[in-house]
Amino acid sequence: MNTALIQRLADNQPHDITQLMRYLSLSESQLQQQIHALIELGIEIKTTSSHYQLKQPLDLLNKVQILALIPQSIKTQIDFFEIYPLIDSTNTFLLTRDATLKIQICMAEMQTKGRGRRGRTWFSPYASNLYLSVLKQFNLTMNEVAGLSILSALSLLKVLRKYGIEAGVKWPNDIYYQDKKIAGILLEVAAQSKEKVNVIIGIGLNINMPKIAQQKIDQAWNDLSQQKIKRNLLAADILIQLIQMLEQYQQEKLDKLYLEWQHFDIWLNKRVILHFAKQQIEGICRGINNKGALCLEVSGKIKTFQVGEVSLRKK
Repeated sequence: MNTALIQRLADNQPHDITQLMRYLSLSESQLQQQIHALIELGIEIKTTSSHYQLKQPLDLLNKVQILALIPQSIKTQIDFFEIYPLIDSTNTFLLTRDATLKIQICMAEMQTKGRGRRGRTWFSPYASNLYLSVLKQFNLTMNEVAGLSILSALSLLKVLRKYGIEAGVKWPNDIYYQDKKIAGILLEVAAQSKEKVNVIIGIGLNINMPKIAQQKIDQAWNDLSQQKIKRNLLAADILIQLIQMLEQYQQEKLDKLYLEWQHFDIWLNKRVILHFAKQQIEGICRGINNKGALCLEVSGKIKTFQVGEVSLRKK
């Protein structure tokens, strides 16, 4: 991928082909090949005999800009931070790295093998959304690790509310806006020992989905295209909130945070169906407990579940 060409075209202005060839030190045929490669990635480009122009501007991620927005007290906790133009998966990349007590961050403009929960594919077009993953080593038990999924969802919801976006959550961590999915979180354990566990938290947030997404995603989805939010600013806010809450979780777990869940739970007090291990359990959603487990009222009694997929019961 020719990142210099993308950066040149990102302003959505018409660019003279001859000047582009000179700037990039490319022949006309080489430039045509590079343009075709961008189109193959889903970037829409208007072409004439003399100019190339993007059909809409690109809000490219910039590590320097993001770091400039993060307080020094947070930056001192970051050991590694990189943004890649193209990657298979930000989570997969961090799986190859050795975790420390400090934060490691991987972001990408595009994922070719983006992953969601339960092995699902996460559609990840170029420079359209946010794809970020965080790796950190914790002194937690495996039961306590499960609570990080809840924490990550609450962290993202708080940032969205800051922007006036009234998003909500479906247990354990699917984020919805206007009854359509807008974000997902993938929690993975990279390695563990008796005393330490390495955890990756992956976040995918839809910001400005291209039209082709209608053909690529098999469920109702939403994005933030109407809000006109700058991706670098939003990325910084997400990282700040998440890192702060991860520090809090190490000390307090979900003892206080779980009480906030009910303010965001879109199916609280609604009749739902929990699917797990080829079983279905119907009950009334009563939120979560301080371990992050789903609380279902079944036949007048509260039962808790750590795993499963919840769907709203159709009337």
